[in-house]
Amino acid sequence: MLLKEREDAMATLRGCLRHLLPGGKLYLSAFRPTEADDPNFRTRKTMGPSTRPEDGATLTVECWSDHVDYPNQVITERRRYVLKQPGHAPKTQEAVLYLRWYGMDELAGMFTAAGFTDIFVHRDFSPEAATEWRDELVFQGTNSAGANKH
Repeated sequence: MLLKEREDAMATLRGCLRHLLPGGKLYLSAFRPTEADDPNFRTRKTMGPSTRPEDGATLTVECWSDHVDYPNQVITERRRYVLKQPGHAPKTQEAVLYLRWYGMDELAGMFTAAGFTDIFVHRDFSPEAATEWRDELVFQGTNSAGANKH
């Protein structure tokens, strides 16, 4: 989900397959962001401050969704990091994070297209099969014997 381009996600799945021994399994957790289903929803949250014990410096992170590209299924999230150190002026740094979401069948299909077999989608980190996207899902795929490229 942190790879903005689908082609990069597919290349990563194929790379994971190459690193597994025959019979090895890949487990990948994914979630469907609220913004994917509610065009009016925009997250804004603050994490911290977290304090570094050795010098009392604090770090606070502000996050907010800036733009949702529904046709391409990408959320642009902005983050502002504020570091405060005793005796120094605060330091601020901003970053942009792209979050791509997939449909449940779409991501399972990407596992198949990458060469995985025995695809199974777990519901909310349980052994139960997922029938719809709810909370987090865990996608499982197996490297069938002979699929290893080592």
